[in-house]
Amino acid sequence: NPTQTFRLAAGEIPSTTQWMKACAWSPRDDAMLLLGVFRHGVGSWDRVALDEELKLSEKLAVAAAERCKDHAAQHLPTAKRPETLPKASHLDTRAYALLRQLDKAHHREAGAGGGGGRAAGSSRAARGSGAAAAAAAHGPLPGTRVRPGSAPGSSKPPRPPPVGAAGPGTGGGGARAAGGGGLSVEEAERLLGSQLMVIVRKVRTLQRKGGEMDKDLVLNKTRKYMATIGDRIGEVVAAQQADHAQPAQQQRQRLWAFVSSYTENSMSGEKLEDVYHKQ
Repeated sequence: NPTQTFRLAAGEIPSTTQWMKACAWSPRDDAMLLLGVFRHGVGSWDRVALDEELKLSEKLAVAAAERCKDHAAQHLPTAKRPETLPKASHLDTRAYALLRQLDKAHHREAGAGGGGGRAAGSSRAARGSGAAAAAAAHGPLPGTRVRPGSAPGSSKPPRPPPVGAAGPGTGGGGARAAGGGGLSVEEAERLLGSQLMVIVRKVRTLQRKGGEMDKDLVLNKTRKYMATIGDRIGEVVAAQQADHAQPAQQQRQRLWAFVSSYTENSMSGEKLEDVYHKQ
């Protein structure tokens, strides 16, 4: 039973956030969240909450209500202190952080020549399920390999949907699909870096959930994030121009077009770049 055996090693767990402390979120909860992502997809927190094997129904009550696609989710246990529980956006961010951390741990061990013994076996098992979860949620992360049957209940990892296409639990935006300018998410992450992609995903979250938040807060956060993204694009283009790798203007346009497409922004990449320069 994967719910009994699948756990993450210490180096595969991102740092604890404030909402996790408030609801006593545990390493087991992280592992079950990943299994839930593999089974049901990122964003399908109602279905993850209803998965009795995971035992996350109480902690996911608020997020499940936000993303309710299943009428059965209305019968989840009522949270005693809903203000301490994670929102859907919190779980989205945590799931992606876990997947990225698994990928980093994979590269660290590969660079060290691997390891033997029980601990290494446990780490490999965690990475296998994590990589398959990544494929199920938004396509394989850079450097990971997913084989059929590499995670519990899997015979073949499903193909991720194209950017903007509807998919179970994804809200659109598969990781392997090409974004604006023909860039895939893997290509963009290779160019911009994993930390910058965290910011890009935060902008997408603001695009999706901003209507439920304070308008001034959304505006300020978006400006800050877009300034960071614009600065990084400038660095990447300057570095490639120095190496004569690609015409600067073409690469700049491709990166801004990707940001526009991936974050589901109503403005084109060209317009976003104009706004960035006017800030």
